[in-house]
Amino acid sequence: MAEHARRLLFVAILNAVSLYGAKSSKFEIGLLLVAWQLLSFATPVKRYANRLRAKFSEHAKALVASKVQAVYAYSHDETTDMWKVSDKLDSLSNSVQLLMSAVGTTLAELVNVWLIASKIGWHVLVPVFIALVHWLLSEAVYKKTRQMSKQSKVIKPPRFQDRINPLLQNTRTVKFYAWEEAFRNVHSYYDCKGYVPPVFWRVLRY
Repeated sequence: MAEHARRLLFVAILNAVSLYGAKSSKFEIGLLLVAWQLLSFATPVKRYANRLRAKFSEHAKALVASKVQAVYAYSHDETTDMWKVSDKLDSLSNSVQLLMSAVGTTLAELVNVWLIASKIGWHVLVPVFIALVHWLLSEAVYKKTRQMSKQSKVIKPPRFQDRINPLLQNTRTVKFYAWEEAFRNVHSYYDCKGYVPPVFWRVLRY
């Protein structure tokens, strides 16, 4: 609810700034900004309330499930049927909760789009048009680059000289790990009593 109110307030702030001097004043814009800050501070409170509500919902579902299980067990006295009823009740409650959440989110987004369209007008289609053009161009560029890559591999197959830089990098990596293993072995031998490593290894270790 707080997030939805922040979105509505953001639209109101944009409208007030666009009409500054004609229908809105600094005082009105200041009040809107103060309300925006208050709603921003209300976000942690909203999260705490959501967690508290989730806890209450879990306890309520557990209480209802236990009562239904007790009634069903008392009437039928069958453990397997009791667990089946509990699973069905759990699935039903979760399905209803997910459905209500999806419907609420959809309605909130539709209201946001309607408010923005009523305030801005046809300009609301500009982001949609930009996203559509970006998607079409990215698809076309990806297909073209993939086709050019295939053609270049057919015309000019990869040679050893073309991959000399990655090969050198890999060689350096292998040498680095080899020296590290050598230092580790020297250190382990150095820990042994009565063993004196050669000067060469001691210099390298230093």
